Amino acid sequence: MFYIRDPHRDPTLKVNAILVTYALEMLNTTTFNIYQSTYGFKLTNSNIYNGVVGDLQTGRAEISGNVLFMYVDRIDVVDYIIYCCHSCLRFIYKAPPLSYVSNLFKLPFTSDVWYSCIGLIVIISITAYIIATWEVTNPVFKDSEQHNNIAKLQPAWFDIIMMQLGAITQQGAEAEPKSSSGRMVFVVTFISILFLYTAYTANIVALLQSTSDVIKNSEDLVNSGIGLGIRNITFVLRLLATSTEPITKAVYQKVSEKGRRSNIVELEEGMERVRKEFFAFQTDPSVAYGIVKKTYQESEKCDLRQVRLLQTGTPHITMRKHSPYKEIVKVGLTKLLSSGIQQRLVARVYNRKPQCKGKGGTFASAAIMDCYAAYLIFGIGLATASIILLVEIYFHMKLKMCHNRWKHVLVNKISIKTLLNKYN
Repeated sequence: MFYIRDPHRDPTLKVNAILVTYALEMLNTTTFNIYQSTYGFKLTNSNIYNGVVGDLQTGRAEISGNVLFMYVDRIDVVDYIIYCCHSCLRFIYKAPPLSYVSNLFKLPFTSDVWYSCIGLIVIISITAYIIATWEVTNPVFKDSEQHNNIAKLQPAWFDIIMMQLGAITQQGAEAEPKSSSGRMVFVVTFISILFLYTAYTANIVALLQSTSDVIKNSEDLVNSGIGLGIRNITFVLRLLATSTEPITKAVYQKVSEKGRRSNIVELEEGMERVRKEFFAFQTDPSVAYGIVKKTYQESEKCDLRQVRLLQTGTPHITMRKHSPYKEIVKVGLTKLLSSGIQQRLVARVYNRKPQCKGKGGTFASAAIMDCYAAYLIFGIGLATASIILLVEIYFHMKLKMCHNRWKHVLVNKISIKTLLNKYN
């Protein structure tokens, strides 16, 4: 019997070690464990391997206690006898908020609804302009205007636009029509825009809590601007450093970039950064989800996503090349796999992705990024107003200079004319 402690740590090693132990017990063998700090890589300018592969190559060990991925350069020194259990590497990250990839202020309505809103405002504006023009030319409304403190809507497009803006922002208007038809248009305007305003704000609240699934693959992840991190495992770093794929090279350069905070971190730190930051961390999903179950809140589990970067292949239990025990060990392991013991161990040790049970349990406050479009509009309006102000000041100074010049010329002409009259 085995007591499995901390199943979220190296689940593949735990399953493999138990299966190998059972297989060797079936053969009634005596085992001696050898511990290494690396899986094994070829030494520089040599055909000798270090680590686990090195022990198998030199005959110090007969079988690996952990699985090894199948690589071409290892086939000549070890025998891959049987597939043990699933192991893979994934980038774990939280789905980015919808505001990071889209403008929230245009998403509440579809394009058809936006076009309909614009058409409604144009029709109401034209109608209000016609009624305001009629009221100005009608003497009845001129007499009634003296007995009313509320300003009358003037037939000017700027006043019509200000009335529409007051209705859209639910702030009212300073001027209003005086006729029954004009007030009917006024009431219809505010009621129709009130319903649109209510629907718009309700959708905005829902969208602020929404996430985006725009990241579909590793290329989208690299180009998204999200921070990348890798678990500090030797063979993973070696795979990234020696890979010839452009996207893998880009990931490694981004992770190991000098002058920045190191993104090659341990498991706990990486998953904590995933929880608190806009960060993606590469590790075994089973290991990551073990940390998630212990430290994440229910609402935080719902946004977790994963994407694959490296094609690591399938891990195999490995033995010394041409070992005399190869066939009998393989038969024993095959019995363990076919009898369901391997599936039971995987179910006990491996962690699956936690189910989303509390998506609406918390409410996140709006961030600055969520209001980016509003700040952008405010900045454009402020810049436009400043430019117009400077232009007005410039033309005012020009007109003042021209006025003073003409005034000076007129004064000189009057003085000359006075002198001529005096001497004549």
